[in-house]
This record gives sequence, C-alpha cells and structure tokens, in this order.
Amino acid sequence: MDQLRSVGNAKIRLLRWINSQVWNYWLEIIAVLLLTTASLATAWNGYQAARWGGVQSTAYSQASAKRVQASDASSSGFIEMFMDVEVFNDFADAYTSNDTQLMAFLERQFSDRLRPAVDAWLETSPLTNPDAPGSPLEMSEYTTPSFDRAAQLSDEADALFASGLDASDKSDQYILNTVYLATALFFAGIAGKVVGRPARTMIVVVGIAMLLFGLYHIFSLPIQ
Repeated sequence: MDQLRSVGNAKIRLLRWINSQVWNYWLEIIAVLLLTTASLATAWNGYQAARWGGVQSTAYSQASAKRVQASDASSSGFIEMFMDVEVFNDFADAYTSNDTQLMAFLERQFSDRLRPAVDAWLETSPLTNPDAPGSPLEMSEYTTPSFDRAAQLSDEADALFASGLDASDKSDQYILNTVYLATALFFAGIAGKVVGRPARTMIVVVGIAMLLFGLYHIFSLPIQ
C-alpha cells in the first residue's frame, strides 16, 4: 500500500514539474540546442553531398577520357593490322611463286607483330598442310598491343564509371538525409511559437527524433 502511495506521489510530482515554468525553461534550452545541432548537421550534410557530387563528376570525366583513349588505341590497332595484312598478302604471293628475292625484301618490311607470326605460320607448311591456319594473323604469336591497350583502357573506364555511380549514390543519400535534418530544423524553429506545454513538448520530441535519425545516416555514410 505504501509502495502504491509512493508511486502515486512520484507521478504527481512529475506532473507538477512538467506544468511548472521550469519545464518551459528546459524546453526552450532543448529547442535551442536542437536548432543549433540541426543547423550544423545540415551544413555538414550539404558539404558531403557536394563533395561526393564532385567525386562523381571527376570519375565520369576520367571515364570519358579513358574511353576516348581506348577508341584511339583501337583505331591504331586496326590500322596496324591493315598494314600487316597488306604486307603479308604481297609476301604470300611471292611465297606461292617461290620468289625468294621478293620474299626477302618483304620480310624486311615485317612489323615486330607480324614477324614471329609469319615464322610460326611457315612452320605449319601452309601450302601442303590443309589444317594450317589461313594466315599468320590467326596464329597465337600474332599480338596487337594497341588492341590490348584499348581493352585495358576500356576496363579502366568501366571501373571509373562504376566509381562515379557509387559516388552519385552517396551524394543522393546525403541529399535525402537533408530532408530529415530540415524537418528537425522546422520543428525546432516552431517550438517557441507553439502555445501549450504538451504540444510544444511533442514538437520538440519529434524534432529530436528527426535529428537523431539524420545524425544516424550521417555517421553510417562514408565521409569524403
């Protein structure tokens, strides 16, 4: 019985304290702290959104430059291959005609790409071996560094583009988080205008909840 009476007295004292001017005083202090903290968090949140937006722009620009370089390297590869084909066609005519003098001259025109492939191709006895490759360009010894370079640059461009997409996602998350912090700012701003302790208390509590939600997102997101 005494325990119930003690609990009842505690509730009465709590209600009296809430209805006193002290509670209004603390509500005002909490509202000011809420407004200050939400303002600082919003500024930091906007800064991070802008930073991640900058990372996105840089990554996209670098990816675009890499793709241009890959295209140039690929074009160079086709030109080099075309030159090798032209030289080899003349060599093939001389080879089938057994014109050793012309063959020797054309061999001196071989590129570093074509020479090992032709040597390996000749070892397959292409004139008598029906299973021999049709040309040295089909041999594994024939390599085109420009095409390899183009493939490497293309992979780098894809990686940079993916990095830009990730940065864009981070920026969007920070921008979305601004809504939560702006809501906390709104409730903190109107708390002093609302008449009535229960309503003012509810507004401050909602503002604190939105601020904590926004701060949680800030601390959970990576910092740039």
